[in-house]
Amino acid sequence: HYTPAGWEAVVPRLFRQVVVERMVRVISVLQRLKIPEWAGRVPPGFRMAPITQRLLASPIDHVDRVVDEISGGWHSTADFLTHGFGYCLIKEQDGAARAENVCWCTAEYVSSRRLGIGIETRAEYQRCGLATLTAAAFAEQCQARGLTAYWDAFASNVPSLAVATKVGFQRAAEYAVFLARPR
Repeated sequence: HYTPAGWEAVVPRLFRQVVVERMVRVISVLQRLKIPEWAGRVPPGFRMAPITQRLLASPIDHVDRVVDEISGGWHSTADFLTHGFGYCLIKEQDGAARAENVCWCTAEYVSSRRLGIGIETRAEYQRCGLATLTAAAFAEQCQARGLTAYWDAFASNVPSLAVATKVGFQRAAEYAVFLARPR
């Protein structure tokens, strides 16, 4: 992210050895939970689970991806469990002892009254409304704790922004960033 706008012409010249791409991000703020009855919409065979030490230590398939998500924004899992929170949508396996994690939503960048949101749905479960349910569970907890929740996504990530809107987030700002990758 850069400011003021004069950097827009300077950054590509500074990083000639890499490909620099300007992209726009959108910040949305939770206004009012639009799906207060989310729990009744969880499909049969699925359950919403708060992220706990027990959940993270369980033999649920793909729970390691939640640990990876937490590691990206927290000093440690213990720090997350003490100061953060989140939810996983778990699919119970028919006739099997194992279950699988299909979607997760975690607190990121938490301060005393504000937080960012990290959310991911495994590819084979996208476009089924599961991210909306998981984000609604998370948003409900934000409101219960008196926290202002921020959803930050690339403007090109239309599915993510659609989930945010369905849950009750409203666009608050846009800002430009530069992304660099090797030539």
